[in-house]
Amino acid sequence: MSHKVSISAVLVLSAAAMSAPAAIMTITQTGIAGGSIGGQAFGTRSFTFTSIADTDLRQSIGTDVYWIPHISSQVTIANLGTFDIQIATRTYVSHSRQLAAYSRGGAQGLDLFWSPQSALFSTWDMTTALGPASGTAGLLQWAPSNGAVNTSGGVLIMNNGPANGTFLATIPTPSTVAICSVMGLAATRRRRSD
Repeated sequence: MSHKVSISAVLVLSAAAMSAPAAIMTITQTGIAGGSIGGQAFGTRSFTFTSIADTDLRQSIGTDVYWIPHISSQVTIANLGTFDIQIATRTYVSHSRQLAAYSRGGAQGLDLFWSPQSALFSTWDMTTALGPASGTAGLLQWAPSNGAVNTSGGVLIMNNGPANGTFLATIPTPSTVAICSVMGLAATRRRRSD
């Protein structure tokens, strides 16, 4: 009986995953810069902001700007580790400026990391995958007086200025979600039989 239930569950989850719109987006922004975390300075090194967002939460400011609050965000700094961002953050796109930005949360949150400028951003509505876009990016407004960027490793401050960077937004395809569902059920079934 449990074998029939497992197969039925796999089929139902697979069908649901294939018919459901993909709404979870992973936004990855990379660069190279120095700064400090938890009061400890670090020299120039690579860093990556990885944020998870739900495209169903997308909002607009006029007709030129869309933004999505992050469900979660973390920063990985080479040779230092990965730290959870503990403040509200968002990603927005400006069609006229042809860039996306990692910012403090809310509709008017101050920018922290501008993507490289690219025509890719001139029509992006933040509901689809995009990128990569690479080139000169920019770090700005990191002073704690603009609002501290608290992380699991302490306050993060990046040195303001230009930084080579890359922007990439990905959305798992329904078939990827279905495969992961099937693999998860198979692993659960295997653990139960052991």
